[in-house]
Amino acid sequence: MAISRKPKNGTNPVAPDNLLDASGAKLQSAKEKRQALTREKFIQSGHDLLREVGREKLSLREVARRSDYSPAAIYEYFGSKQDLIDEIANRILEQFAGVLNDARAQSGAECDPLTSLAMAYVAFAKDHHHDFLLVFGEQRSLQQSGSKVYQVFVNALAFQSAKRNLDPSLCGQQAYRLWTALHGLAMLQITHFGSVGEATSIQAMGGFVEGLGVRL
Repeated sequence: MAISRKPKNGTNPVAPDNLLDASGAKLQSAKEKRQALTREKFIQSGHDLLREVGREKLSLREVARRSDYSPAAIYEYFGSKQDLIDEIANRILEQFAGVLNDARAQSGAECDPLTSLAMAYVAFAKDHHHDFLLVFGEQRSLQQSGSKVYQVFVNALAFQSAKRNLDPSLCGQQAYRLWTALHGLAMLQITHFGSVGEATSIQAMGGFVEGLGVRL
């Protein structure tokens, strides 16, 4: 859908060749690329503003102003403030899942895959606490809020279960047990009990994971 007017500065951004639409298909026309860039600009400005003022004070009018567009333009892309927040949260979850997958792939002799996942989870929460609280701060269940993240734990357990001929039906239950325990630890890290960060060495985290009865 076309924007309602050009940016206030009278210029149009140059779209890169690798922009994708919502379905992941490569954009072809110059118009599609301009629209995709405009949408990305709103998302980035919205993300920056969320970090500054929080969910309650977020204003689509202010997001549009920071993006150098008229207030009416943003409604061509996002019907409400919640629509924009949901898109930002989805991007955060995709990034979070990518970080966890990388940690699992890079695990080695000194740090097994589950311990690597656990350390990466807590580290992400500490390093990106505004984003972490945005994603998990609504009144939704943990699985609904972060299914992409939860699936990383399920996949890790399923992969190792297949290698060791273990019962695959237990993967979901064990993944949820590990994830919820780590989530609680991460919340402690970024709220009133940040000093527990001293307990997140490889050895301590490995003991934490092992104490949950979840092992690869």
